[in-house]
Amino acid sequence: MERLREKFFSGTHIAFVCGFTFDSTPSAEGMAFTPGGPALYSSVAALYSGAFPELYAVYGKDYPREVLELLRASGIGTKYTFGVDKPTPTFVFPAGESRRESMRVVNRIRLDDCFSNFHVKEDLAYFSFTHREIGRSTLERLAAGKRVFADLQGFTRVLDVAGRVRMGRPSVDLRLCEFVKGSVGEFGPGRASPRRLLRRGVREVLVTDGAMGATLYTQDGIMHCSLPEPKGVLSALGAGDVFGSAYFVKRLAGCSYEESMRWATALAYTHVTRGLIQFVGRKQMGEIQFLARGFAERAEVRRSQYDLAK
Repeated sequence: MERLREKFFSGTHIAFVCGFTFDSTPSAEGMAFTPGGPALYSSVAALYSGAFPELYAVYGKDYPREVLELLRASGIGTKYTFGVDKPTPTFVFPAGESRRESMRVVNRIRLDDCFSNFHVKEDLAYFSFTHREIGRSTLERLAAGKRVFADLQGFTRVLDVAGRVRMGRPSVDLRLCEFVKGSVGEFGPGRASPRRLLRRGVREVLVTDGAMGATLYTQDGIMHCSLPEPKGVLSALGAGDVFGSAYFVKRLAGCSYEESMRWATALAYTHVTRGLIQFVGRKQMGEIQFLARGFAERAEVRRSQYDLAK
């Protein structure tokens, strides 16, 4: 374990306050259920990026214990991870063009009570959920006095009576966050706005757009980073959390906007085309990191200015 830490960790301890889920996707045999969730993808991405992740997370009674053991054995802190006697929330991704509009969540769990006894010890904290599992007061208490990265998805998604996912205004005060990330569908009229977030004190806003790449908004301007659309996709599940976590780790390590964008884009690209989870804690981790560094060098970066007041 100590050798593994020396090889992959920078010594930066980051709290990952997240949720575990199952992802249900269409397959030739029907619906395939894959262990996932922000807790899994973001902590693994932090590991690949050189940080020491400490998970503060809740999992359902049916979540595979071998996945949790894999994280622990790989050096990811799981001391503050515990189970509840309820089924794990499951994200259902239907086939077809209307996939984004027809996503739904079953076995929803509210986590405010679960996190009531948590006290985040680290000064750096990454928050990512899937469907408003925690409320405003819980986030404010856990994030108080910390440098915070928040993923919009868990605070803008609203579930209707059938569990279908809809987008709305953020349910929490994002002014306490230094970094905010969301997918392009989570921004827009009646929702969050990168410029509005910057005017309210957020320092860096990331907008991801799948294979089109990602855009960074700061007081200094706009930066877009992308790689050629992959010819073969293993799975895009978790790519957003991989990107956000990788960017956060690199920025905390003192990397520039461009260096952080290149690495985050490259690691997400590697995750989508090669996979990260199956190599975590194994000697192939170094090979995957080397591959991602190669992708980072090839990433295209474009810069532009804009009027923050508009």
